[in-house]
Amino acid sequence: MTAPGVDIPEALAVLECESIHRGLEAIDGMAKEARISILAAEPMPPGRFLIVVGGAVAEVDSSYRRGCDLAGPLHDRLFLPEVAAGVVEALRPGPRPGPVDSLGLIETWSVSGCLDGSDRAVKGAAVRCLQLHAARGIAGKAFAVFEGRQDMVEAALELASSQARVHGRFLGVTLLARPEAAVVERVLAARWGFLEGSEIL
Repeated sequence: MTAPGVDIPEALAVLECESIHRGLEAIDGMAKEARISILAAEPMPPGRFLIVVGGAVAEVDSSYRRGCDLAGPLHDRLFLPEVAAGVVEALRPGPRPGPVDSLGLIETWSVSGCLDGSDRAVKGAAVRCLQLHAARGIAGKAFAVFEGRQDMVEAALELASSQARVHGRFLGVTLLARPEAAVVERVLAARWGFLEGSEIL
């Protein structure tokens, strides 16, 4: 019963399964349980299985609960109703802004913690989430990059860190005040995010 993809889902759910075989079983059960869009369902380092689904709040909630029943041990998990549009957009390729005042980056040991923290940051501070990299090539870690006025980026990083710590998967943050243009250009040119079909390393 998987629905066609939508631009901005109302809700997201994430399961980071400890085993690949249980992850495949879980996503099948989730798709049968409710009308959802499957945004990710694939192995990720270091041998886990990443599931990300989106859709209407009630449908995603039902699917998420079914997935939790089937998935077995989980590295982390997240149900995010009313997800911020800016977080979803950061997972997809597209035009990025030119000059920026400040950049901030949060790094976590889980996709769930990074998404949850990023959502909190975007909702609580006047920043844009420019990039969000989930798991590939970095041993299952995740990070998000925010842009805005320095005080707003500082506030965003504080909010994101606080929320990521709830998951027990927080690693750290970095703030670049008035970053060099070459650094900004390189960061914005990077092809990050699990909705782009990045290779698994």
